[in-house]
Amino acid sequence: MERKISSQVLLFCCLLACVIGLTAISLAASANLNVNARMGRPISITETTEMDFGIVYISTEAGTAVLTNAGAISGTGGYVSSDGNQVSGIMTAIATPNATVNISLPSSITLTGGDITGLAIMTVDNFVSNPGTSYSSLVGNLSSQTIDVGGTLNFSANQELGTYYGTAQITVNY
Repeated sequence: MERKISSQVLLFCCLLACVIGLTAISLAASANLNVNARMGRPISITETTEMDFGIVYISTEAGTAVLTNAGAISGTGGYVSSDGNQVSGIMTAIATPNATVNISLPSSITLTGGDITGLAIMTVDNFVSNPGTSYSSLVGNLSSQTIDVGGTLNFSANQELGTYYGTAQITVNY
């Protein structure tokens, strides 16, 4: 019987060692992690050309002058004509090559001016751009993108004549 107990103890110790060994094996594992880096440049935008409706000739009615992002002008209501010197705004964005860039245009801005009081106002809204509100990527080493901007000038009945000024914030981001 002594032999039998010794064999059982020996068997128990072997099984216990296997269980402990298997448990230790299952508690540790390793794998390789791939690490990458992509270098880019900060995005920037600058005004190349001011957006200018030119001289807009109007009647005494309210109306609009619509300047496309290609520089064409037309109007509604009291719009009569333009002097032909209108220019769409041109911005230049510089970004990392092969990036997707989003363009944010204002919903509306206010122009202030006029020759009599200098305090008269008009609004510009319905801004449009080419490319649209997103463009994918500047390719290769070329990282400069021209953005042409147009909008709609809204004038009131008997709008005060003169020059009006305002600022539109155009934003680009990744």
